[in-house]
Amino acid sequence: MPLFGQVCWLRKGPPPPPPRGPPPPPPWKGDTEGNLVYRKTARNFNPNMATAAKLTIAEVEHLVEPGELDPDAIATPGVYVQRIVHAPETVKRIEQRTVRKRDAA
Repeated sequence: MPLFGQVCWLRKGPPPPPPRGPPPPPPWKGDTEGNLVYRKTARNFNPNMATAAKLTIAEVEHLVEPGELDPDAIATPGVYVQRIVHAPETVKRIEQRTVRKRDAA
């Protein structure tokens, strides 16, 4: 199709999906209704990712009953969470000690 004197190709069909990266860190605490609380730097992008996702599966470390969470601390309301998995013994791969051994002086 000519456009401004140049031949251009029109793309038909949906755009390709974005590349997948590693999953975000899990929420620190959540209740059985799906309200989630994050710790430290997990509060940066996780609430936004949870609200934008078509399906949100929360893998919480501490699962509590409704009403036990501070309402001001809830970062993701339960209406955005479809599944909850209680995983108290999660492996935190990002928290590894990376100190090298010292050379003998």
